[in-house]
Amino acid sequence: MVLAAMMSALLAAHATAQSDERGLDVRARVFDSVFPLDVPASYGMKMVLRFSDSASQLVVLQGPLRKAELIRYRITNMTGAELAQLIDKLFAENPKMTERDIVPKLKVDVDRRAIDYDVVERAVVELQKIRISPALGSPQGRIGVDDVTQYEFWLTLGSDSVHYTILSPGDGKYPQDALAEWMVKFRATVANQGGARAR
Repeated sequence: MVLAAMMSALLAAHATAQSDERGLDVRARVFDSVFPLDVPASYGMKMVLRFSDSASQLVVLQGPLRKAELIRYRITNMTGAELAQLIDKLFAENPKMTERDIVPKLKVDVDRRAIDYDVVERAVVELQKIRISPALGSPQGRIGVDDVTQYEFWLTLGSDSVHYTILSPGDGKYPQDALAEWMVKFRATVANQGGARAR
């Protein structure tokens, strides 16, 4: 398969791409609770793109017979910054708060529809060109401050899968910033994709 080489390159960096502090990141745990990663569908490839700036997630499925689907999840009436502010406010009120205290306050909009297979194919060709370094940069240089967006990327091909969590200030300083840039471009590309709603 054409994607096999890309998966090999991504898997090479998989172990060092994971954060040991995810359990301490309340916002990430909130996203884990409201944005599902497992989607009941028949597909050959699944990509999940999660964006902290827009409090949203895209799931792209490629199936047989040149079929592709896009599932959009978005926390309604709230940006990523507003979600962070809500978490800060709730923490100030209750330092023992967990994601279980936040999730009931959120509403998630879900939209699932067919998408142009060729749009996905062209995006995958661009994705194949990205080479991610196993060393994701100095921790001191990747501290998440207000103007840094967290991007999460999952790719599943058959029984193989890879996951990256990247903090990108958008300055292209690190090789893996190219993945964040690709994600932003893909989000813009599919923003106006029509297609019939999937059943």
